[in-house]
Amino acid sequence: MKSKNKLDSVETEILLESLEDIIQEYRRLSLIEEPSEQQSEKLLAILELAQYDNQVAEAIEKTDLEIAEELERRDKLNFYQELEQFQSLALPSELLISDLELGDKDDS
Repeated sequence: MKSKNKLDSVETEILLESLEDIIQEYRRLSLIEEPSEQQSEKLLAILELAQYDNQVAEAIEKTDLEIAEELERRDKLNFYQELEQFQSLALPSELLISDLELGDKDDS
C-alpha cells in the first residue's frame, strides 16, 4: 500500500510536466543501465501515462527509435575503434593481409 502512494506521487509529478519534459526524462531514464528504485518508478509512471495519452505514446515510440539508432551508431563506432586498436597491437604495420595471401600461394 505504501508503494502505491509513492507511485501516485510520481504519477502526479509526471502529469504536471510538459510533453517535452516527459520525453526528455524518459530518454534520460531509458539510458540508465541500472536505475534506482525511484528512477524505475518514474519510468514506469511515464509508460503508464503513455497507455492513456496517444501523444505521449507516439513521442515515446519515436524516442525509442532514436535511442536504438544512437546505440547502434555507438556500437559500430566502438567496434571499429576496438578493431583498429586490436590490429595495431596484433600485427606489425608492414604486415598486410595481402602479404599473407601471397605467401599462401607461394607455398602451394
